[in-house]
Amino acid sequence: MASRLFRVVLIVLTTFLALTAFAGGIGLIADLNAPSLGMLEGSLFHNCIVPGLALFEIVEIMAIGSPPGIARDLQIFYFTLGSPIVAFSIAFRVAKPAAPRPTQATPA
Repeated sequence: MASRLFRVVLIVLTTFLALTAFAGGIGLIADLNAPSLGMLEGSLFHNCIVPGLALFEIVEIMAIGSPPGIARDLQIFYFTLGSPIVAFSIAFRVAKPAAPRPTQATPA
């Protein structure tokens, strides 16, 4: 019963995360909501294509940083969203351990 609940929560959270990350990445790549190129100074990036494709919050914060505002709020939101995904993943694994792999008999 608990593993079913964990599975549903994980599906909902990761679906939401995937859809919004996809939309955010497309927005960065298409330059719809890209930050100014001045924010990329001192980083490895010359445009927002690679950060838009990666879109991992810790890497994004370390490489680009974020001034106060909507960008930082979204980074905090998605980092916070990742925490229950990790917690529910661990709880799901504990509630329903992986089945043992079948062993193959070696020919004699």
